[in-house]
Amino acid sequence: FRTVYGGVMRPLDIDGDTRLISISQTIPADGITGGQIPILDLVDWRESQTAFHGLAAFRWRTVNLADDESRPERFSAAMVSANLFSEVLATPELGRTFTVEEELNPTPTAIILSHEVWQNRYEGDPDIIGRTVRANAISVTVVGVMPDGFHFPFDLLKLLSTNQ
Repeated sequence: FRTVYGGVMRPLDIDGDTRLISISQTIPADGITGGQIPILDLVDWRESQTAFHGLAAFRWRTVNLADDESRPERFSAAMVSANLFSEVLATPELGRTFTVEEELNPTPTAIILSHEVWQNRYEGDPDIIGRTVRANAISVTVVGVMPDGFHFPFDLLKLLSTNQ
C-alpha cells in the first residue's frame, strides 16, 4: 500500500504548478520497450526540443553505501540528471546539486544524501559536505543533503547520484 500511495495516490511534493510527464525509449527492432534513455540522448533531446520547459531524468537503482566509520548499508536510490532539482524547484539543505560535468562523467563522482540518510547514518553531521564515501565500491564525494520532506521521485528515495 505504501508504494501505491506514495507513487500514485499522494500528490508529488514539488513546488509550483509543474506538470510532469514520463518518457521512455522504445526500439521494436531491438526488442526494447520502455527502455532507459542513454544520458547522451537525453542531452540531445534537451538541446533540440521546444515543447517542454525542460527535460530531466531519473532511474531507480540500489546503492551499497560504505565508509570507514560504519558498516555498509544498501539503499534504494535514484540516479538523476543534473537538472532534475531545478526542474522540480528543489534546493538542498546543505551543499549543492550536481553539475553538468558530473552528469556526463562516465564514472559517478558525486552523491547527494536524503535528509533521512544524513540523519540516521551520519547523525546529521554538518561537515558531511566534501566527505568521501563509497557507493557500490566507487569513491564519491557528498556534495549535498536534501531537506526533510523532499521525497521526489517517490517515498522510496534514499540517495541520489548523477545519471549513469
